[in-house]
Amino acid sequence: DRTGQVTTLSNPSCWFYVAANPSCVALDPQATSAFAVPAQYTYGNSGRNILRGDALVQFDFTAMKQFRFTESRILEFRGEFFNIFNTPTFALPSASIDVASGGSVSSTLNGARTIELALKLFF
Repeated sequence: DRTGQVTTLSNPSCWFYVAANPSCVALDPQATSAFAVPAQYTYGNSGRNILRGDALVQFDFTAMKQFRFTESRILEFRGEFFNIFNTPTFALPSASIDVASGGSVSSTLNGARTIELALKLFF
């Protein structure tokens, strides 16, 4: 159930570092007072999809060069870069509102940058 006042910050300068701008309302990301566990066998009064996570952003890149020695012999060099900009994608916040870690993000969905190099000889 939704119990408290839902606060939204429309000023982009207030989204990340609230202490730098005293005009911003300081929000505690660990505060769970805006929600309560609904009564047993009820759905609660919060809307559908009110809590959303970040989008998945990952850039992959492949580069390949072939060197022909003869008509039938080719040497191929290939480099594959996964998550080339090393952008983290954070997991969804914890949906448990009755524990101290409720609403916190504790992991990432994608891995770190991975580079694969290959050398292949065709004959």
